[in-house]
Amino acid sequence: MIWESSYWKKPLLRASTKITELSQTPNPSDDDLGNLEYLAMNGFYAIRKLLEAETKLSRTTSEGHYRSKRYPLRQEHAESKKYPDRIFNKSPNHYYDLANPIQASSNLAYICNQFIHSYVFVFSTDAKGQLDGIFLSSDRDRKTHCNYISLKEVSRIFKIVGEDYPTDALLVRNGDGDWKVLM
Repeated sequence: MIWESSYWKKPLLRASTKITELSQTPNPSDDDLGNLEYLAMNGFYAIRKLLEAETKLSRTTSEGHYRSKRYPLRQEHAESKKYPDRIFNKSPNHYYDLANPIQASSNLAYICNQFIHSYVFVFSTDAKGQLDGIFLSSDRDRKTHCNYISLKEVSRIFKIVGEDYPTDALLVRNGDGDWKVLM
């Protein structure tokens, strides 16, 4: 259980800044990509732990919805049951219909789990070759769709969570004697 959340939140603020810097780096190196992957994975793990602590984030943050896109599995792969797997894991364009994005709004827990349980995790670049986002899909979702989240949105989420220090909470004991957070 997290007692003092600042040790988890301050690194998120540093990661937010670093992700913004890396997204503006022309021709990112393998080290840059590895660093970005590390920051994203560990950042969303930290956020999930803060969510599980229940009183370390405000309801506005924990129940908020964040921008992403969703791409359906291509019909031919659905019919043939050829999904991304450990051996045959090509680019997202091979498996998912990137020409038909669906605007999505996902809650924080869902986004965290997509990162933590990512089966597909591929960086995206814009027309100039600069990093702009991440295609990802969990082991559970890979057979139906892939998600895309911009690095700008990842950085924004880290900043929101890193600056969120709730000032009060209402707790009551439930019938089992455990604390239940009401707000």
